[in-house]
Amino acid sequence: MTDMKEEFVSIQIVTWNSEGFIQPCLESILNQSYKNFRVLVLDNASTDRTQEIIQRYSSRLDYIPLRNNTGFSHGHNVGFSLAKAEYILVMNPDVILTPTYLEKIMEAIQSDPRVGAAGGKLYRWNGHQTSTSIDSMGIQFHPYKRVFSDCTLDGTKPREVFGISGACALYRRRMLEDVKLGNEYFDEDFFAYFEDVDLAWHARSLGWKAMVIPDAVAYHYRHAAQQGVFQFVRNLGFRNRYFVLIKNDSLKDIFKVLPIFILFEFLRHVKLFFTSPRLLLQWAVILKYIPRMLKKRRLIQQKQAKHAT
Repeated sequence: MTDMKEEFVSIQIVTWNSEGFIQPCLESILNQSYKNFRVLVLDNASTDRTQEIIQRYSSRLDYIPLRNNTGFSHGHNVGFSLAKAEYILVMNPDVILTPTYLEKIMEAIQSDPRVGAAGGKLYRWNGHQTSTSIDSMGIQFHPYKRVFSDCTLDGTKPREVFGISGACALYRRRMLEDVKLGNEYFDEDFFAYFEDVDLAWHARSLGWKAMVIPDAVAYHYRHAAQQGVFQFVRNLGFRNRYFVLIKNDSLKDIFKVLPIFILFEFLRHVKLFFTSPRLLLQWAVILKYIPRMLKKRRLIQQKQAKHAT
């Protein structure tokens, strides 16, 4: 352990039917070298043994069972509103931390007050901690409006990225309060997926940085809660990408790549018409929500204008 100040950290997990993963997740948290934290688990009305497993750890964590599955975004917003810590580590229930993960991340985020989010090197979980397949080294944004998880091993030094995957992200409280719109930190219209991209884009527009710390290692099973809900997940991913663009992208940046963007979108939609036509029905949802997204866009722009003065 370094001699840095041990700031209090809130670690929060939103679960839904995660009985196969939540126990090793919690064990990895309780085995951290950095000790000044408290765990908050919010359960989205699981119908399997998730709640039973969580209650075994009742003396070492706080537990909030939610009446309905209100989504990843709402669950974490409840946690953010309750947490009193300066730093909040958001985790999926299918993530396993190595013992020094939190220590390494805290060293990095405390070194620069403009770092609003930090994450480590996420490997794809293969049943044991020997995987060499990278799950995420941060979120990157392609100029042609595509968002992807960076899966490249680009050195061992910390580096700035567009954002941090919400599967395992440490957020600074001041950054969260800065990006908050109304009572929402993560946009609850997203339900799940791309809410981390949306938050990252908003934070960057206000001057916050996001850093990846390769020395902090964790493992991510991925798709743990997607069994049996594949189409629902695809629907969310499809529509939420457009929500992010409507809320955050600038007209200037859009016009720079407009011909290529239109061509890419046209070819993509032609492919979906033949391979996944049900996905295109999400355009009815997108059109319905455009006024809400534009209203939030105006609020974001107002914040940007205040920061610029």
